[in-house]
Amino acid sequence: MWLFLLVLGCGGDAPPSASAPDGSDPSVDDVGPTGLPTAPTGESGSTGDPCATQLTAPVAAIRPQPGELYYAQLGLGGAFLGESAVVVGPDGTIVLIDAGNDAHDDDVQGYLAELAGQMEAAGFPDVDGGRVDHVLVTHLHADHADGLEDLLEDVAVDGVVVHRGFVDLTEAANPDTVAQLCRAVQGQVQATLCEGPPLPSCDEASWLGSYPSTGCDGLDGGDLTRQGDVGPAHLQLGEGAELSILAANGHMAGTSFAEEVGPLRADDLNGENARSLVGVLSHGPFRLLFAGDLTAGTADSDPVEEFFVPRFDEVGDLDARGVDVLQLSHHGRDSSSSAEWLDRLLPADGRVRHGVVGVSTAHVGSPHASVLEGVLGGDRLAGGALWTTTVAPGGATATGLVSAEGGRVLLSTVDGGQAYAVQAVGPGGAVRASEGAHAVRTCP
Repeated sequence: MWLFLLVLGCGGDAPPSASAPDGSDPSVDDVGPTGLPTAPTGESGSTGDPCATQLTAPVAAIRPQPGELYYAQLGLGGAFLGESAVVVGPDGTIVLIDAGNDAHDDDVQGYLAELAGQMEAAGFPDVDGGRVDHVLVTHLHADHADGLEDLLEDVAVDGVVVHRGFVDLTEAANPDTVAQLCRAVQGQVQATLCEGPPLPSCDEASWLGSYPSTGCDGLDGGDLTRQGDVGPAHLQLGEGAELSILAANGHMAGTSFAEEVGPLRADDLNGENARSLVGVLSHGPFRLLFAGDLTAGTADSDPVEEFFVPRFDEVGDLDARGVDVLQLSHHGRDSSSSAEWLDRLLPADGRVRHGVVGVSTAHVGSPHASVLEGVLGGDRLAGGALWTTTVAPGGATATGLVSAEGGRVLLSTVDGGQAYAVQAVGPGGAVRASEGAHAVRTCP
C-alpha cells in the first residue's frame, strides 16, 4: 500500500521547492521509478477506519506506477495559448486530453518520450514513447486542438480520437482549427459524440454553414473503443479505472441546453467554449472532473454549467460528495466556475479536495481573482489547495494557490484510488509542493 501525508505548506507561504530527507533537491532525474514512498510498518490505524491511517507525503516527483491512475497537467510556454494533459491508466493506457496549439507539439511529444522512460522503469510492459492509446479533444479552439495535426506526424494513436464531431460550427469555432483537426483525424479511428451532416472536405473554405447537430447519441455509446455498448461513453483505463464522457455540445442525460433553454450563443468565443466535453476520471473511489472551457452564466457566456448541475445525478456516479479534484474550466477565467458548479462538485462539507488549473504563459490574466475567491473561499477545499501550471502575466494570486511556475501539476492515486497525491513540479524537475488526501468516498 502506498501512503502519504501533506508535508508542505501551500499557497503564498509554500516554499519554492520540497527537499528530500537528506536535504537534496528531489528532481525528476534522481528519484526511484514511482516517486511515492511506502508507509512504515505498523503505521496504519487499528480502528478499521481507512482515514485514520497515518500518511507520509511523497517528496520526490510522482511517476506513473502499475495499478494506479496518473495525471499530468502540462505547462506550455511561449507566445501561444495552449492546454494539454496526459493520463496513464493503472494498466498503462495513455490518453492525451487536448494537444495545445500548433507551437506546442514538440513540448507534448517531448513529455510523452519522458513519460515512456518513467513507465518502462516502473515496470509497465510494451512502452513506446511514439504512441498513445487515445486522444480526446474537448472543443474546437486553437489552444486545445491545433497541436494535434503536427503531433500525429510523429506520434501514433493505437485507439480512438474522441471529439464531438464536426457539427454546430459557428463563427466561434476557428475555421483553421476545424480544418487542422479534420486533417489530423483522417485515417484515425474516430469516436464522435454528436451526429450531423458531413463536411464536404477539410478545406476551410468549403464549409460555410453551421452543420447543425442532429443529436449526441454517442454520449450513450458505452465503450468508445467498441461502440454500441449500453451506458455512458467511456474509455477503459485498467482495473477499476475509466474515463467517462458525461456531456458534449450542451447535451447531457438525454437532453440539451438548446432544447430546454435556447440556442447557444454564437457571437463570441464562448459559443464554442460552451460546447466543451465534460469528462470524469475515476479509479475506485477517486474522481477528477474536467470540462475544457465550459461556460457559466456570465454577461457574455451561456449558463451551461448551471444547466448540467442538476443532471449529474442522472449520469455516472457523481453523488452529492462531488469530486476529489476539479480541473477548473477555461484556464481559471471568470466565464466559468459558477457558484452552482462549485457547490455541486466541491461542496464545503469538511472533506479535503483539490483543484487544478491549466494556464499557459500566454493566457494573460489567468487565473482571475474572482475564481480564486470562489474556489478558495469558504473552506471549500477544507485544507486542500488549488494547483496551477503557472500564473500568467496579470493573473491573480492567493493563499492556497500553488504554482508550478511553468512546470507541471502531477497527480497519482494511491492504493487503488483510496487516496491520492498532488504535486507542483517546476520546469527543472524540482518538487515545489506536495500534498495528499484520502478520496472523499473512502472516508465516512
